[in-house]
Amino acid sequence: MKGFKYLIGGLGAVLILFFAMPGAYASDFEDGVEAVTADSGDEMWEEALSLNINHLGGYESAYMFANEISTFALDVESVLRQELASALEQFVFQVDVSDLGLKRDSATVQMLTDIASDILNSDYRYFYISGFSYLYDQNDNIASVRWTCDSSYLISGTQEPDVDRIKGELSELEAALDKALDCVDSRMTVVEKVLAVHDYIVRVCDYDQENYVNNTVSVHSYSAWGVLIDGKAVCQGYAETFGAMMKALGIDSCLVASPSMNHIWNMVYIDGVWYHVDATWDDPVLYGTTAMGLPNNDYADEGYCVHKSFLKSDSEMTALGYFSWDDDVPDAPVSQAFNSYCFYNAASDMSYYNTYWYYLQSPGTICRAKIDGSDKQNFSAGDGAYLHLLGNVLYYSDSKGVYSFDPARGSSAVYFSVDKTYPGYTLTEFAVKNDQMIGVLWDGSGKFLRVVLEETGPAELESGSQTENGTQTENGTQTGDSGQTGGGSQTGTPGQPDTSEDPGMQAYDDPVEEFVARLYEYILDRSPDPSGLASWTKVLKEGREQGAKVAQGFIDSDEFKARTISGEEYLKILYRTFFDREPDASGLQAWLNVLDDGLSRLHVFKGFAESDEFTEICREYGIHRGNVALTAPRDQNEGVTKFLVRCYRLCLGREADEDGLNAWCTQILTGANTAKEAAWGFVFSNEFKGKNLSDQEFVKVLYRVFMDREADADGLNAWIRVLESGQGREHVFNGFADSLEFQEICREYGIQ
Repeated sequence: MKGFKYLIGGLGAVLILFFAMPGAYASDFEDGVEAVTADSGDEMWEEALSLNINHLGGYESAYMFANEISTFALDVESVLRQELASALEQFVFQVDVSDLGLKRDSATVQMLTDIASDILNSDYRYFYISGFSYLYDQNDNIASVRWTCDSSYLISGTQEPDVDRIKGELSELEAALDKALDCVDSRMTVVEKVLAVHDYIVRVCDYDQENYVNNTVSVHSYSAWGVLIDGKAVCQGYAETFGAMMKALGIDSCLVASPSMNHIWNMVYIDGVWYHVDATWDDPVLYGTTAMGLPNNDYADEGYCVHKSFLKSDSEMTALGYFSWDDDVPDAPVSQAFNSYCFYNAASDMSYYNTYWYYLQSPGTICRAKIDGSDKQNFSAGDGAYLHLLGNVLYYSDSKGVYSFDPARGSSAVYFSVDKTYPGYTLTEFAVKNDQMIGVLWDGSGKFLRVVLEETGPAELESGSQTENGTQTENGTQTGDSGQTGGGSQTGTPGQPDTSEDPGMQAYDDPVEEFVARLYEYILDRSPDPSGLASWTKVLKEGREQGAKVAQGFIDSDEFKARTISGEEYLKILYRTFFDREPDASGLQAWLNVLDDGLSRLHVFKGFAESDEFTEICREYGIHRGNVALTAPRDQNEGVTKFLVRCYRLCLGREADEDGLNAWCTQILTGANTAKEAAWGFVFSNEFKGKNLSDQEFVKVLYRVFMDREADADGLNAWIRVLESGQGREHVFNGFADSLEFQEICREYGIQ
């Protein structure tokens, strides 16, 4: 789990000279007592206390409202709070409270702890405070309270706060917050403002994974400073920044902590309902690869954002793997208010432009829609993998460069070309930070460069747009309800297919004969035999078959199948045959993912054979392209196939066999089985039973299948107790299969 410092800003000093290390829990420290001498000369004792972030003040209201601060029942508490907060405002670090008549008893100490925690939780400006202590005399009268600065903010060689440095950094932080708020447009609704803030934080900040792993996280990474200045933070920094921006916008929000998860996030109040928001988990830590499957040499996928933990209910958070969070925060009831909103299935961060939101629905498809998902239009973007707004211009990227996008015309132009500037490299990540375009480049063998991308000269690209119905676009990249983009197409991106004649091929006077010879060369990797060449040429000329069907004949031939080539080599052959070029990295990986999801090679073949690129090749040779028919059950519905492949892997621990997969697809497609009934068939199959799993391992499998996560200790033990009480495994199965989490999984695959 991504960590948070349980004691805010380093809170939890044992003595005035000792400070809690970042990431520590409050229970790791005991309150310390040290004898000191007061200004009057009387002996006093100082006790340093741990402050609890997860209590959020620990009194009447646990929620931090933007326009409302909870009041105390007792005047002394109000005065104490006001004096402590006022002291920090004026950079005064020791407050005389002797006139309040405070006694050193457990109730008073708890009150002090709650007040101090609340002050720090509710204001991002106090990033330099690491704890507090109080002084008391021999009669247990509390004389003063002292705020403790983090050691990095003390004047060298002293225990005195460096006020000039603190003021300077505070001014810098406030300016950064003001700039961050520019992501919000006055025309936005409350939901849009929350979305804009969420995506801004994810866009400008990377999770401080390396320091977190090495236990070297700085005090800044636990605060808004880490997000807004350093661009690097842990979850507490993300949550604190989100809360500060909500407060500035007048939107009610609160912090939510789970000590068991070592994690903290936010809740936000919209139209009378509370929702969870976790910018940290929506900024994924990816190890060695980007979300698009390209190599990565650090933990961050710069420019990538998801919305899995955005505006969620309690039950949805539980399904995502959250647990044991504070019980004194508001309830977030089940709500489907935002299920149709445009961010719900977005595959990128969201860019707001002229009252519309622009985002990638899938690689290569730019979507424009109103926040509620209405008035949606799709645009082709080649193999576009990232989309960002800089100034008033939208930019998307693929492995070869960055392109400006004009939504009014649906057209694109080259902004940055990798080949022109860094020949031999691939663009693996693209982000906009601090008003600059940042790119990560990879040389194919292990060398990475992180650079500012400068314009290399415009080159107009083809235009084309489509509406939601999934029809083919003007430039030919096809999308639809399946979400699959057309066959690795480079249409709309730099570098047209090379249609020049292969110098190794024989020249033919007859274009149809040359088309057939090309299939021999690219698919069978040999020169044509005279009889075969004549036979296929005659089939095409007589109109008995068209180009795609003839190409399928080569792919389905015993000669080709005998080559037993890998999926990657199969795709490379398709790229050469149907696009007249070698594959680009992102397109190749996208199609490999399709094969890994369980779709057949013929399904992939169809995407290539019905592409605009192959249509143009056929036109050049004077033949009709034609279409490809898919008859196998596993090729009829991608969602069903992916669901069943998942069952094979999670239940049986193996890849699906073709006959079994087609049989199960038929059962679901015909309505003979529901998703639950299919899952039952896997879990109680002889093959599964033959594994002889213990009750513990059985329950763990159910968590993976029905919750899409590993079992938490409490839940695992609870289900084992159910089995030990005499209930059968069928009973436990039903408990998982009827859960909201499994319903959500089924919804994602489009099945019942």
